[in-house]
Amino acid sequence: MEQTKEMYLVRLTPEEKSKKKDLIAREVPLTILLNGKELVTLLCTPHKLEYLAIGFLLSEGLLKKGVGIKRISLNEKGWYIHIDLEDSFHVDKELSSQRVIGSGCAGAVTFYRSIDAQGCVPLDSKIQIPREEIFF
Repeated sequence: MEQTKEMYLVRLTPEEKSKKKDLIAREVPLTILLNGKELVTLLCTPHKLEYLAIGFLLSEGLLKKGVGIKRISLNEKGWYIHIDLEDSFHVDKELSSQRVIGSGCAGAVTFYRSIDAQGCVPLDSKIQIPREEIFF
């Protein structure tokens, strides 16, 4: 899958409003399953997902030094990655809360079930703010 997508963007400057094509980063919801248990869903670019999953496990303290990875399997059709550890590690109930961690600056929305994120759509608002008020 391509990592970028071409879209029309609206650019505002103090002088004008223009519409142009540009590249934006794609994101996919990657669900990490550890030893058969759903752990988390991360919104991420679809690139080097195995490294992302292993890095997440390391940063969360779930993968420790000396614990080997028995199997890692990526399913790009449903965006799942299965990781089985050689150790008899079990995911605690608290850890497998099926969180969805979004990307974005200033913190993103976190959902507790991936199904909750699927219904999110942009608001259809008629609010208009004059350009002069944005660039005060």
